[in-house]
Amino acid sequence: MPRFFAHSLAFIAVITCLVSCGGGSSSSSTTAGIDGSGAPATPITVAVAGPINGFGSVIINGVHYGTHNTTITVNGQPSSEAGLNVGSYITLTGTLNADGKTGTATHINYQPNVTGSIAQVNSVTQTVTILGQTVQVSDDTAFDFAISPRSIDGLKPGQQVEISGSSDASGVIMATRISLASAHSGCLTGKLSRLDTQAKTFQVNQVTVSYAGLSGAPELHDGEEIILRNFDTDGERLRAKSLEVKIEDQASTRVKYFSKTGVITRFTSPTDFALGDIPVTTTSATQYLNGDATGLALNAKATISGHFTADKRLQADQIQWLATAQWGLAGPITQIDGLTNSGGRIQVQDTWITLNARTRVDSELSTESNRLKFGNLRVGDQVVVSGRAEGAIYLAATLELEALTMPESPQHLRGPVTNIDAAALRFKLLNIQVTTDSKTEFFNGERRITAEEFYRVAANKIVIVDGKLMGNLCHATRVRFLSPSDDSDRGR
Repeated sequence: MPRFFAHSLAFIAVITCLVSCGGGSSSSSTTAGIDGSGAPATPITVAVAGPINGFGSVIINGVHYGTHNTTITVNGQPSSEAGLNVGSYITLTGTLNADGKTGTATHINYQPNVTGSIAQVNSVTQTVTILGQTVQVSDDTAFDFAISPRSIDGLKPGQQVEISGSSDASGVIMATRISLASAHSGCLTGKLSRLDTQAKTFQVNQVTVSYAGLSGAPELHDGEEIILRNFDTDGERLRAKSLEVKIEDQASTRVKYFSKTGVITRFTSPTDFALGDIPVTTTSATQYLNGDATGLALNAKATISGHFTADKRLQADQIQWLATAQWGLAGPITQIDGLTNSGGRIQVQDTWITLNARTRVDSELSTESNRLKFGNLRVGDQVVVSGRAEGAIYLAATLELEALTMPESPQHLRGPVTNIDAAALRFKLLNIQVTTDSKTEFFNGERRITAEEFYRVAANKIVIVDGKLMGNLCHATRVRFLSPSDDSDRGR
């Protein structure tokens, strides 16, 4: 089989995010220019990698890119914008305009990380296993509207799904989108290792693959990025029926501006680390948003923007940290303030929420020709929103518009615990009253704890509540600390 030439840049290879890795950012934040001082003076060539936040153009890493005359490739095949979805982790080349907020895409490539049958689901760790790959689900994960509920609870062993995202330092895929897939589809991407040319086997992400049945197989080398799009399962091995090797295209290191959302997968020092497979360095001029240089660490999530040096390292002009969502609300929009397609404010559950270009926005009502935009939102629309707080400002990382207003709907709420009434087994989450009872499950990490343990240490801790929401009242079926609490054993 002849070696396939991927219609992509070097960084298109299974790039090692979260999820979201989208995330809210201050509405005053702008895209850094090539000198780190803001927008470029004139349109410049760009290469971008990250999850799609929205449409009406393709919105990625906070920039709206027009798609007229754009070449789009989906899973190796020519496609259109209709083949892309919110949360799809894409790579894009094009130009960035002088305003730093808009641009034009010349090429977009979308390649799923893995497509296959779910083997295991762990609702406590929020992980699923597919073709030997561990997939991490988070509030930053966009779910296909055909999955019900749109959470890990809607995933079951045996379902055929498509996973988009990028990997952390240990190879866990941080899912930015999970979609249902056809029963006979399959895909696995990653770096080739442990090549055995005699046995005609190799490994991809710890999965053994046999290529003995391939006629005219390409010459293979450890470390190459490959895509398996057609294979059979042979016991614990995959038997490749087609194999694509990605050919590195150096064009990505020659653009004037590069921006990528992902996870730090290697960290030696603040001037020597990697975001996915991209080596990165910083200087005294590097700007930091939502934090500072102390955030540089293994598995930290960020959007890093800058330009490539002569030795093909990305010199970071701007690093924006992507914080885990601190709150989540669901309910009707009660007020709207200054809302345009670029952003504005909405009120949900008596809380004002700020939307901007980094807010992932999706809707069950969206069609291929009519995608949801902020300007489409109206008072009374039922939405589910999550994000982080910046002082008294609630910044939305994700927003989903519900098709129907249900009198009782299952939700995953998130926020700090206040107004605890341990005797009555209730507390407040922002402006929502949460009640629990003897059937409510409480977790600290993966460990089940008692209601007494929870209420003793929960004050001001951020928790995730699964339950039924009716207005501003929620009855919890499960409550989990956002991160394991060191205090939960205190007093035992």
